[in-house]
Amino acid sequence: MVNHFGFLPTWGMSLGFGINILLNVLAAAFFEDTTGGSGYSYVQPDNSTFSVWGIIYSLHLVMIVYNQFFLKASDQEYINAIAPARWPLFFQFVTNGLWLIVNGAANSGLSYWLAVVVLCINTFFLFTAYRRAKVDYTSDGWKKNLTLNLPISCNLAWVVLASILNFSNTLYDKDYVEMLSKANPEAPAVSIGSADWAVAVCTLASVIAIYLSLTRLDIGYAAVVTWALWGIRRNQTTSENFPGEKDDVLANFALGCIVTNSVCVLVGIAITLYYRSTTKESREAEAVQLANGNVNLL
Repeated sequence: MVNHFGFLPTWGMSLGFGINILLNVLAAAFFEDTTGGSGYSYVQPDNSTFSVWGIIYSLHLVMIVYNQFFLKASDQEYINAIAPARWPLFFQFVTNGLWLIVNGAANSGLSYWLAVVVLCINTFFLFTAYRRAKVDYTSDGWKKNLTLNLPISCNLAWVVLASILNFSNTLYDKDYVEMLSKANPEAPAVSIGSADWAVAVCTLASVIAIYLSLTRLDIGYAAVVTWALWGIRRNQTTSENFPGEKDDVLANFALGCIVTNSVCVLVGIAITLYYRSTTKESREAEAVQLANGNVNLL
């Protein structure tokens, strides 16, 4: 049994979620624009992509309600997973809401780089929660997958990309890039925030999603990354909001990443089913040997 001394109680995690909602309300009340940045880079997905926050908040609400009202003291395996993750989850809730305040203030004249730092801190706390909760869809039961693993992995997938997007938009200077392009039309645009940079971001996001799909069947992480890649593709194809020249290479590369991620999720499902079947067969074989008295106890 794990010693839970020093761990945050369940109500503390619920308090963190409440603070997050309060900060969301305050940000919307005091600032006209809480999500926009200083620039608009090629990493930017179209506006509809940000609707994923509705799903993420709903999943967190399910997690809070289950832990606060339905989690039983006898479910020690679940408690041992959630208890070490409560403190980082508390701080990620607070920094999530705080980012909206800081970013809204940045759009009113405060530092944009402060917003970048706050979002990176939020990502750190989510990664810590992911690691401490030992998220693994291949071995965890449906309750832990739905009420703990899924909220954390979906949120982590989004904020990893959001942190890169926030950094890219802050550093990307469209006018400066266009000036360099006019001065040397043959030179490729490889600055941070460019289409070339966005291809690298798509690659990094996909590699992480593929690894998690194959090793722990993290469908939540892969689904959110795929949704973000669709948003990047839409912004380079059908969206009317993109302010620059659209890039076909980026749009096609994002589509390739989407297909690759989807295939790897299917492979991850096949791997999980295979190992579960072999584990079951191994247990049945051991049971037969035990019944026949053929088990070597040495």
